[in-house]
Amino acid sequence: MDSEKKFQAEVIGIIEETLSEKFGPDVVKVLFYNFLRTTMLQKEEMIRKPEQFDYFLSSMFGMGSQLIRRTMIIGIQNRFHLDDQIDTAPETLASIIRRAWRARQATLS
Repeated sequence: MDSEKKFQAEVIGIIEETLSEKFGPDVVKVLFYNFLRTTMLQKEEMIRKPEQFDYFLSSMFGMGSQLIRRTMIIGIQNRFHLDDQIDTAPETLASIIRRAWRARQATLS
C-alpha cells in the first residue's frame, strides 16, 4: 500500500470511528451513501476534497456538525501527533487533514 492510500485509510478510519461512536455503524453506511449520492465522490476522495465533506457534514447535521467535526479533528491530531504543533488559526477539518498529510510526507523524507 503506497503512502497516500495508507494515509487515506487512516484518516477515513478516524472519521468512520467518530461517526460510528456517535450514530452506529449502520448510520455510517447511510451517511457515506448519501455523501456519494450528493457529491459524486467516493469516501476515499473526501481526503483530497475535505471542504466538500465538511460542507456535507454541515448540511446533514447543521450546528451539531461542529461537535462531530471537532471530535474528528482531535482524532487526527492525536493520530498524527499534531497536538504539539502550535497553529494560531483555529483548525478546520480540511486544514487538519492537509497538515496531517504534510506531517506524514515529512516523516517519509
